[in-house]
Amino acid sequence: MRVAFVGDRYSALGFRLAGADAYTPKPHEAQRLLERLHETVEMMLLTPAIAEHARPEWLAAALVQPRPLTLIVPDAGGLQPPPDFAARIRRILGVESN
Repeated sequence: MRVAFVGDRYSALGFRLAGADAYTPKPHEAQRLLERLHETVEMMLLTPAIAEHARPEWLAAALVQPRPLTLIVPDAGGLQPPPDFAARIRRILGVESN
């Protein structure tokens, strides 16, 4: 099974040791890399910071598709909590009331 981790360089070190392919793209390169990996791996692990740079509609679809399994994992420092995608999608769709 090919597993890809996409995130910060410190977290990437641990995932490389565990046998995953690890990528640390610049923010403007993240979406293109995610789309390429989506076609070639069985599992994608993303940090919250990378998930923030993905197109919302692409990420929402990737998170519910069975293949590749796409998960958002904490970064090495646990500094950035995973985003609330349900709230973000409601805002995009205009169904959230504030």
